Amino acid sequence: AAEISALCSASAASVATASGAGEMEEIWAARRLVGAAVSRLDPTKSRIYVGEDVGVPIKMIPALIREVAEISDRFGIPAMKYGHIGDGNLHVALFIDVLDDEERARLAGAADAIHRAAIRLGGTVSSEHGIGAARSEYMMEQVGSGALSVMRAIKGALDPRGIMNPGKLGLEGGPSPGGDG
Repeated sequence: AAEISALCSASAASVATASGAGEMEEIWAARRLVGAAVSRLDPTKSRIYVGEDVGVPIKMIPALIREVAEISDRFGIPAMKYGHIGDGNLHVALFIDVLDDEERARLAGAADAIHRAAIRLGGTVSSEHGIGAARSEYMMEQVGSGALSVMRAIKGALDPRGIMNPGKLGLEGGPSPGGDG
């Protein structure tokens, strides 16, 4: 902590470190409550996790935060940003009235814009929660056709009948030597 503090002091407005285990636990307790606290900002809206797990190289975090703020303004959807900024992982909680069809439609556009911003900034649509089916549509854009072909080949070799975790990672629908996709 002392080395990091010394390195950061040259360019930071201020540097603070926990004075002991008690203060450290208070900080972690506050971090664990962020999600619940965010939900109380507007009781008429619900926190929706789409576009919530993006990551970029650490030096691109300021650009991503600016882009998410612009996306929030453009779509008229409040966005709370928090996460593991020290490793480039940004959680974005978007708030909508889930009973409002128009807000749900704007939510989809905002989430898509957040995902594409992360990719454009050299990052990923999923820093820690996985691609799964929810983010599979971004795989080609994120990793490119060459890497996706290799992934499909590995999937085909290990799972020629396509029965292991089907529909995940966007591996279906493309060439997969020795398998169904």
